[in-house]
Amino acid sequence: MHNLYQELHREIKKYQSNPKHKWKREMAVHVPMIGTRYNSHSNMRIMWIGRALNGEESEPAFNQNAQDFSDKMISKFTDHSRFDWLRNYNYRRSAFWRTSKLVAEALLSASSSVDDWYEDLVWANLYTVAPSKGGNPCSSLCTAQRMTCGKLLKKQIELLKPSHIVFVTDWNWFCEFNQPATDSMPLFCDIRFNNNENSVIVGRGNIGHATVVVTRRPERHFTDKFFAECVIKALTDNK
Repeated sequence: MHNLYQELHREIKKYQSNPKHKWKREMAVHVPMIGTRYNSHSNMRIMWIGRALNGEESEPAFNQNAQDFSDKMISKFTDHSRFDWLRNYNYRRSAFWRTSKLVAEALLSASSSVDDWYEDLVWANLYTVAPSKGGNPCSSLCTAQRMTCGKLLKKQIELLKPSHIVFVTDWNWFCEFNQPATDSMPLFCDIRFNNNENSVIVGRGNIGHATVVVTRRPERHFTDKFFAECVIKALTDNK
């Protein structure tokens, strides 16, 4: 992944140097977080994927050169203690984390607990770079990093070997990410739209041997229990 993180560094530096973007804010960089128990599971390794960071503290990541940046990102990827922050975070404020807890406890009940269910998961995002003070990356920032982030996510999935992947992104975000250029093949060819506008599940398929579902965002639309039950059913029905 070293070359991909160096590529990302170049793309973001190019983006920052373009005067039409008028980028003034600090950026946050997300590297997938791997729970301490994730690799202990053989048949149910869950990767929980969001859109991008929201409200992460900034760091001067792009003030480094590309090699140092890449080294730091790889160091984070191999550090399995990075979920510690969630111990002190009030996850109840976030439907993203509340529903991940319900799914993990249902499908990984042997080791999940009230306090540290996340140690059984991998948490990733579509987009690696986001505004540090909150909110999703704007359209131009998504475009600048989309191709490289797609390659990064494919490589991360290859290395982490999840058996089940949940894209908690809405179909429009997933679809745009999945086909980063109009004349390109989709990154993940075997995921299809689920044409049911009332459903939590808006996409299904596979990435390699992994069962994949794409969901609507849980905020405001569903109860946590209903959302989690739909995800659990989709993952277990499609074995």
